Parts: sequence; C-alpha cells; structure tokens
Amino acid sequence: MLRNFIGFYKQATHTVESTSGQITWAKIRDNMGDIIYRLSSMKFEDPADGEQALVEKYTQLQRDIEEQFRS
Repeated sequence: MLRNFIGFYKQATHTVESTSGQITWAKIRDNMGDIIYRLSSMKFEDPADGEQALVEKYTQLQRDIEEQFRS
C-alpha cells in the first residue's frame, strides 16, 4: 500500500517540477480522480482475500499509476 502512495507522490512531484508549471496538482487531481480514489480505497481491502490477491490488486494499481502518468 505504502509503495503505491509513495510512487504516486514521486511521479506527481516529478511531473509538476519538470513541466515548469504547465501541469499543476489541481490538473493531476482532476485527471486522475479514479486513481486517487483507488489509492484511498486500498485500506478497505479485505485481508481474508489472501495475500496473493491483495498483492495482485496493489501491483495492478501501481502499473495503472505509471501508465496514467505516461499518457
């Protein structure tokens, strides 16, 4: 979970800094609302689903975050 939070923060910070103000936190929040929602919903995942299922969900979210920042 924490890896996804930190990864999102690092990529968002890098994007804001590297675009010289063209992309702001507000634009990131507006365009990535679904990703932010999924990040905040991670805490509600049921541990009874098993470690493997949770790892797959979190890994997929990490991939989705990376892909969203690329586009």
